[in-house]
Amino acid sequence: MDSGLTDSKLSQNTTISRSSSVQGQNFSNLLHGQLAVDIEGFSLPEEDIEVLKHPRVSALILFSRNFKNIAQLKALTNSVHGVDSSLLILIDQEGGAVQRFVGEDFPALPSLKSIGLIQDPKQAQQYARTVGAQMAKSLLNVGVDLCLGPVLDCEPLTGTQTGDVLHERCFSHRSEQVMELAAAYIRGMSDAGMHAVGKHFPGHGGVAGDTHYTTQVDQRSLDELMQRDILPYVGLSHSLSGIMLSHVCFPKIDTLPCSLSSHWVQWIRDVLNFKGVIMTDCLSMAAISKIYPDPIDRIRLVFQSGGDLALLCNDRAGVKRVLSQLSRVRHQPLHKKLSILKSFA
Repeated sequence: MDSGLTDSKLSQNTTISRSSSVQGQNFSNLLHGQLAVDIEGFSLPEEDIEVLKHPRVSALILFSRNFKNIAQLKALTNSVHGVDSSLLILIDQEGGAVQRFVGEDFPALPSLKSIGLIQDPKQAQQYARTVGAQMAKSLLNVGVDLCLGPVLDCEPLTGTQTGDVLHERCFSHRSEQVMELAAAYIRGMSDAGMHAVGKHFPGHGGVAGDTHYTTQVDQRSLDELMQRDILPYVGLSHSLSGIMLSHVCFPKIDTLPCSLSSHWVQWIRDVLNFKGVIMTDCLSMAAISKIYPDPIDRIRLVFQSGGDLALLCNDRAGVKRVLSQLSRVRHQPLHKKLSILKSFA
């Protein structure tokens, strides 16, 4: 497949760009782009309701701190949808170490890696489909619209250890196996009535650190990424309703981190012919917030890049500041696009 980027577009600068944060269109005039935010507790106080009512907020992401029991969780999701029925309720419910809800109707889910270790390919695919369906059904039953998954990262090859960054979150180090098992997992999600979001594009398996805490730079070229890491997206783009961008920077392609990069957004649109939602990983993570301390700069770059949904969590003051300066006009074509992430059961 043609990479879609010519040599003239490839930056040789290995320094992550910081200069774009003060350039471009006036922030209040940026109409394309919506926010996903979080809340602190088990219910919706008035302050949270006011944030969720803002026309530029399209989604709420839930964490372990928002779950006490099934009755409480159903009341919370009903309250959220009562504020605005179009609001998406999101969660990371991957299984293994990353499972926000555990207990009652949420049994512990196996890690993706444990599925990949099943020796019989047909058995592994069937199990992946079963787990995907179980995960999705349990969430939809309590009013959660979408799990941000599956993870399409290829596990690092021997010699490139990422410690606990990917840990057991990947199906395999082989792109073919990632595609096969992710396809089955996505079919299971679809069986239950849930859409799928592939992450963390274009791949997190070539860096040694964790973007939650530090800036990460991957010196591989696009051709190298196309040999392995991007292949699951090529093979599964037709099955995905969303793609989440990583915060890793690939300076041979663009000096901006992927989540802020118009190069990568355009590549996904043009080369993968992807029409779905392009979203960021959480913009409060240190890989981004240390470079751009002002959340307005982070959101500005996402919206200018053509990204559809910016996740900004664990920073209520930052969310309020961003919303106070954004236009209150909701971009209707984007609103319609985001609505496809609602369950189709």
